[in-house]
Amino acid sequence: VKLRPAFALQTKFVSYINTLIRDTTNPSSLDAFFPRFRSFDWFDLHSWSRGVPPSADGKDVESTSEEINLLYGIHLWGKVLGDSSLQQLGATMLSLCATTIQEFLLM
Repeated sequence: VKLRPAFALQTKFVSYINTLIRDTTNPSSLDAFFPRFRSFDWFDLHSWSRGVPPSADGKDVESTSEEINLLYGIHLWGKVLGDSSLQQLGATMLSLCATTIQEFLLM
């Protein structure tokens, strides 16, 4: 949207991006279509590749860079649209996740 500001006025485009955010990082417990915070673990403060529920094969983290870019993108999307709650959600999750990755995953 920064490079093509007209995209912010295209309802289908904005709806598409918002749907991607809801699919990966849905903050609403009232959404009937997507789970709340699909794979983000608020105890461990990062996402698991197989989601939060226990798995017989154990849990793993596949790409911390993808997660960081997703959360930063959510922050920027909220900023561009003037949605302070989405911007703050992205910033909060990004901060928590970046700290966790630095402390526990990048040894």
